[in-house]
Amino acid sequence: MGLNLPTDPMLQLLTGAVFAESSTRWFGGENALEKEAIAWSILNMSHFATVTKGTHNYNRAFGDGTVLSAIRKAIVAYGGGRWDLVMNTNQLKPAATLERLDPADLDHLQLTVDVVNAIGAAPRLPHALASLEDRIPVQFNQASNSPPSAQRQEKIGRHGKHTFYAFKPGREAD
Repeated sequence: MGLNLPTDPMLQLLTGAVFAESSTRWFGGENALEKEAIAWSILNMSHFATVTKGTHNYNRAFGDGTVLSAIRKAIVAYGGGRWDLVMNTNQLKPAATLERLDPADLDHLQLTVDVVNAIGAAPRLPHALASLEDRIPVQFNQASNSPPSAQRQEKIGRHGKHTFYAFKPGREAD
């Protein structure tokens, strides 16, 4: 098959997170828009984690500003079975190992890699998505409409099995 695995550590982390968290052929159906929105949500969380209002940081729940920290905070599947299927701790397993995955998992990984590689190693943040009302996704879950921070966030759309949320206008730092 010839996986074009990312070599950048941040993109490897995103690949593991999106692979572990997103819908599969057997659970919800493959969905490229969902994969893209999960990846950008993680990146946007890492961006907003360090945004302050005065001296107070209301976004500590997003981590410390690193992609790894955002993943640890947001990805329920981090360190679980789906994560471990493609990751050795926090880097992708070798291509030779991954190419021996079950065909459905290999297809899932290929779509994930395609989405993550399209983002690239130096994304401009924050990033809005046309598929989510041109809003900036910052969190997601599998509820139909239950923002992790209802006072500061609102639903902006749903892809696959996930609902995505953005800050209410003006609430990015408070």
